[in-house]
Amino acid sequence: VRRRAVAVHYLRPLERDAHGHLQRRPPGVLATWDAERDCFEHFAWGITSELARRVGRSQADFERQQVERARLLARLVESGVDEVPAVRQAIAEYLRIVAARADGPPPH
Repeated sequence: VRRRAVAVHYLRPLERDAHGHLQRRPPGVLATWDAERDCFEHFAWGITSELARRVGRSQADFERQQVERARLLARLVESGVDEVPAVRQAIAEYLRIVAARADGPPPH
């Protein structure tokens, strides 16, 4: 079974405009599926600073963590870990390690 999203968006939080009215800006595109290339085309770079602010990190730290997490997922794919429970377990272990090292150097 292959699960795949065609487009992934960041739904922005409600904000107040200059007149105090609640507004929601349009979603930000994170990635779209390119069927010909059989991969995602990433567009998150366009809203990286916004995403970093949303989670209370600097843009540089946010980008570093994104690269680290992408490497984790690549390692899982390379090692054949593709069942949902096993992926969830690997991510949970990764998050435990990250929390324990208190934002030290990324694991290799």
